[in-house]
Amino acid sequence: MPNEPEIPRPREFGTHLNSSATPTSLQKSITGFKIVQMKIGSHLYGTATPESDLDIKAVYIPSARDILLQQVSPAMSESRPKRRGEKNTSADTDCEAFSLQRYLDLLAEGQTVALDMLFAPDWAMLEPPHALWHDIKTLAPRLMTKGTTAMVRYCRQQANKYGVKGLRVAAARAALGLLQESEQTHGGSAKLETVTDALEALAAQSEYLQNTCPLGLTQAVDVKGEQLINQRYVGHMTMKNG
Repeated sequence: MPNEPEIPRPREFGTHLNSSATPTSLQKSITGFKIVQMKIGSHLYGTATPESDLDIKAVYIPSARDILLQQVSPAMSESRPKRRGEKNTSADTDCEAFSLQRYLDLLAEGQTVALDMLFAPDWAMLEPPHALWHDIKTLAPRLMTKGTTAMVRYCRQQANKYGVKGLRVAAARAALGLLQESEQTHGGSAKLETVTDALEALAAQSEYLQNTCPLGLTQAVDVKGEQLINQRYVGHMTMKNG
């Protein structure tokens, strides 16, 4: 019988990787073989700035031992521990690796992360993908779903996150612009009561601005169930200090 062609063995996870881009501890945690590893997020979309962090996604084939013992981790990730509210910087790298089964499940669900990875161009790869990844791309029409539930959910989440955020920022800038213009017109020592009508008119035009403390009234503050009155007349605050 003719000899069957030898199937290339997938590379060990972490082999030939840029150690500065991939967390070493994550490489050691996965006992399997990597078939692809790529940049994703802003570095994939072409929207990265000098302040952007690096997001890495990978797909691996678990070891035979983990499969037999049913110890396969569907996904493993690593990122720098951060304080509450702290954001990533350009020095940070977030890395996540999906088992092959988990990745195919995400692809079948139409999840955007799986689609981004499937259609990522060659320049986004951190190293040449294994032949198995090319097989997956070839079979893409059979693996993808026509369902749009996941995509629509993602679009709604992004619209809610960035659409509302953008409107709020625009409203805040409009209020700031009004105060800065008034300061230039009346001077920094002018009282806020000078622009009472203008501020109230601006608040009436935007659902994201609300006059919670009318300039002509004292401010009531609730402290531990008791209402205290702030006797400082808000309208007497100056443009500069207000």
